[in-house]
Amino acid sequence: MLTPSQTKPQTVFADLGLSSPILKKLERQGYEHPTPIQAGAIPLILAGKDVVGLAQTGTGKTAAFTLPLLQRVQEALDRDSGHENIKRAIRVLILTPTRELAAQIDKAVRNYGENLTTRSACVVGGVNMKRQIKPLKQGVDLLVATPGRLEDLLGQKIITLDWIETVVLDEADQMLDIGFMPAIKRILALTPKARQTLLFSATMPRQIRELANKYMKARWKSPFPRPPKPLTMSPKASCLSPSLTRPRRPLLC
Repeated sequence: MLTPSQTKPQTVFADLGLSSPILKKLERQGYEHPTPIQAGAIPLILAGKDVVGLAQTGTGKTAAFTLPLLQRVQEALDRDSGHENIKRAIRVLILTPTRELAAQIDKAVRNYGENLTTRSACVVGGVNMKRQIKPLKQGVDLLVATPGRLEDLLGQKIITLDWIETVVLDEADQMLDIGFMPAIKRILALTPKARQTLLFSATMPRQIRELANKYMKARWKSPFPRPPKPLTMSPKASCLSPSLTRPRRPLLC
């Protein structure tokens, strides 16, 4: 039997360093306890570290990166307030393999950022490009995109990635399967080298490990996929693997 001193309290979102506006939004929606990937990733992302997250769909990984990135962007906007000569530029780029996933992430960004002054947009193929260009010209802080449509916009010089602070590669193994890896490498080459890079994937095949080794501040000690083991990482990078225990509901996805 555990005594009160031996019982470890369950982590709540307020423990992770999230700002009051975001916590209030989560509270209104009934979310109190983060999933393991959220509890592990959010503090690291807030600290500006590179993160490799091994997470299946349904583990809450979307909130694991959108919540802290929204907070970081809002903090940057607050620092820039009062400087009218500072143009609104894309600070966060979230790359996804499909337009369906892009739409889900865009919805999450807008939902979680309801109490913030951040602006976001979603650009995907199969949709009229002119309708997507209008918000981009007005200025956005966070951009959710599929690689093909993003390269179309870059080729027409409608947007620039010169001011990117964070790149998220979501469902990286799916992007590999679809054949987006060459496009991802071209896109990463257009972003500042000093950026923060976040990679989330259900599996870690060789090509994804090579991508992480080349573009992230990480050094792999043991190959994937294997049962999760500690990795030797640089001080600015971390690797997160899913917990074997199932988190209690409600879950924030």
